[in-house]
Amino acid sequence: MQLNESLVKGRVAGTLLKFAAPVVFANLIQVIYFTTDIIILDLFATGEDVAAVTIGAQVLQLITLGVSGLVMSLIVLLGQLSGVKNEKGLSSAIGTAIPLFAVVTVVIMVGLLIANGPIIALMRTPAEAVEAASAYLRISTFGIVFIIGFNVLVGAFRGLGNSKLPLVFIAVSSVVNIALAYIFVRSFAMGAAGTATANVIANALGFVISLLYIKRKGLGFSLSRADMRFDRRLLSKILKVGAPISLQEILVASSFLLITAVISEMGGVAGTNAVGITERIIIVYMMPTIGMMSAVSAMSAHNIGAGELRRAEKCMWTGILMSLAVAVPAVAFSWFGGNIIVSIFSDDPNTIYNAVLYLRTYAFDVIGVALVFVFNGFFNSLNRSVFAMVHSVTVTLLIRVPLVLLLSRIPDITLLSMGLAAPAASFASVIMCLTYFYYLKRKNRLVHHINEAV
Repeated sequence: MQLNESLVKGRVAGTLLKFAAPVVFANLIQVIYFTTDIIILDLFATGEDVAAVTIGAQVLQLITLGVSGLVMSLIVLLGQLSGVKNEKGLSSAIGTAIPLFAVVTVVIMVGLLIANGPIIALMRTPAEAVEAASAYLRISTFGIVFIIGFNVLVGAFRGLGNSKLPLVFIAVSSVVNIALAYIFVRSFAMGAAGTATANVIANALGFVISLLYIKRKGLGFSLSRADMRFDRRLLSKILKVGAPISLQEILVASSFLLITAVISEMGGVAGTNAVGITERIIIVYMMPTIGMMSAVSAMSAHNIGAGELRRAEKCMWTGILMSLAVAVPAVAFSWFGGNIIVSIFSDDPNTIYNAVLYLRTYAFDVIGVALVFVFNGFFNSLNRSVFAMVHSVTVTLLIRVPLVLLLSRIPDITLLSMGLAAPAASFASVIMCLTYFYYLKRKNRLVHHINEAV
């Protein structure tokens, strides 16, 4: 695989879209197989299994998002090193990342095995879904090594400027996941445990295929066993950018776990399932923005490494406009036709009613995220992930969490009102991002310390 120089040349919109499209499609494919799990369980298992996967999947998402901070840092570092064509640095960066993620994987696996029961209890899991949720989480724990390994390899490809290969690997993995989930749930009546097993096997397949490709084609630069060690300077760079992102993602995801727990206590299995359905719809809406954030991070990092700051900034604004072009119609559809899409996931009237209410207001978060995520992607490429963490943590602790707790105490509150917590926090983050961006512009500090990264 050759290092990608196209990210620093040509029209920004066309180049960004070309790079982002495979990322978006890859993310959508992953969401489709997560969504398919729920549909398969709804058809061939019980409501308790659906609730178990809703809770277990959010716990896994919390872990994946935490690790994604370090993966994003690796993407940025590889992009900056690619921009200045520093092949020795690229070898050292990959060599440093391998033992780092190995340590992270072991720590997470041990933690989950020890805390399985307390986590299920902390999530206020409905009593009838506890056993299934525990089994789902326990099986998924043994597959963490493949889940994290696959995500790291996908991030490495994207950091080097290749977003197409991950799409192929993820597509193969997702097809296998859906097929196995159908077999395990319908034919073997494994319920939530069946979807967890299918997910582990599918991620293992994606991980192995990626490794085989690298072994055969290489990465575009030499990589030997001697490189497989901690380079203190590069490890510091990865942690300096990645740790704030990981902390930010963990705290934000934790706030959404709190929302699920509160609603589970309020509405039981039907409320939990309504949240699970809505979360899957919202994540579909957000996939273009999530893909655009990754693309802006990688493309901006390449341009910053090449000394093209104006082009990097243009990447950010272009990414925001493209994200809004999807977000605004999605919100309109959710308000006026939410029952159409919710009915795909469930035929229970109570679940549908609550999910439609929750979707109407929660969907406005998609617009806020369209701006915030792309801003964060740009700030990350500037090695300013600390600010991304600060504004996310601030709005989480001061707006999202307090608002959820306050609303939950109102008698006869509905999910229409509960759905306001997420967008309220995101729009506060938008104001903070705009303020910080123009502060950096006025002070001419956008590229401060960038040269240290490469």
